[in-house]
Amino acid sequence: MVLMSIAQAEARIITAVSVEFADVSAAVALAVDGDTVIVPAGTASWTSRLTIAKSITLQGQTTVVGTDPSNFTVTDGTVILDDVPRTADARTSALIYGSFFSASWTPRMTGITFKVGSDTTPDTTTVVLYFEGACPNFRIDHCSFDRLARYNMWLYGNVFGVMDHCVAVNNSGHEQFYFHHDTYGGHSFGDGSWTDDP
Repeated sequence: MVLMSIAQAEARIITAVSVEFADVSAAVALAVDGDTVIVPAGTASWTSRLTIAKSITLQGQTTVVGTDPSNFTVTDGTVILDDVPRTADARTSALIYGSFFSASWTPRMTGITFKVGSDTTPDTTTVVLYFEGACPNFRIDHCSFDRLARYNMWLYGNVFGVMDHCVAVNNSGHEQFYFHHDTYGGHSFGDGSWTDDP
């Protein structure tokens, strides 16, 4: 069951019944470009991949407060445990897969805590969040990445945007954020974007 209300003429707020995968997936399926999907507070283990291929906001209830990155305070509101089975393909085994191919889209993910599930073995070949496409307007903010056993996030293709007010605590001993911008500055593997000025 999904609760829906009209926020304004051109955009809706769709509230998932719970943080469980089935409820969030159902709410995302109802959403259209410009809508916001609210994920309530709570903790749930996800064993399936959530796919988002539209310009929506996925908004949980986690808060990250502070102005100094070394002194953020995180209050876990919406907690998703990473229990998606790992495969050789990072796309298919991601916890959340975003396909953001339209340059006019403004997708956003905010207020979600991601924690390790039952598989705590460090894995350097798969990822929790995988986003690809050609969207230059993606924002991920006020999220917490808490000791995940896999890469936190990959950006593949030419997805650009802003990542702010996020906290990552890691102990797996490998890269946590991987940016693979195909053609930025005439370079691949993110080399052009990493070396560019802000």
